[in-house]
Amino acid sequence: MKRILIYFVIIILAFLLQTSILSWMPFVAATPNLILITVFSFGFMKGEIVGTVTGAFAGILFDIFHGDLLGFYTFIFIIMGYLNGKISKNYYSEHIDFPLALCIINNTIYGIYIYVFRFLLRGRLNLFYYIFHIIFPEVVFTLVVTLFVYRFILFIDNKLGTKERSDFV
Repeated sequence: MKRILIYFVIIILAFLLQTSILSWMPFVAATPNLILITVFSFGFMKGEIVGTVTGAFAGILFDIFHGDLLGFYTFIFIIMGYLNGKISKNYYSEHIDFPLALCIINNTIYGIYIYVFRFLLRGRLNLFYYIFHIIFPEVVFTLVVTLFVYRFILFIDNKLGTKERSDFV
């Protein structure tokens, strides 16, 4: 129960940081996507069930406060959490190289999803502008922040794991 509560607190903190402090920084064109980092990190570290639940909670939170349609962000975050959880069985979560690759892949897919359903369907066809001015800067910023946020989430998860193991002994 303590682990679930801490996971929800991490998701809420990531949401608050992303939507309040980071969105008001005047010197950056794009902001790092902390929600995305949190969802793929939990999915990668804990498996598809935790990834799916994390994606659902983060997506609903994002939909309620920033979405036009309920379920728009929830859908993409659930898919990300599930797919990242599926590949977690083949890799170790302690190595940072694969999570960085996941960050690039997830953020690119997220950016294309936003482009297709928010811009392309409204007749805005300038894909190259969107890629170079929105997707690419966000991927770069998110990649840099992933170095720290992923390690923090991994540290918290490891501390919770050792605490739970010591409680049972």
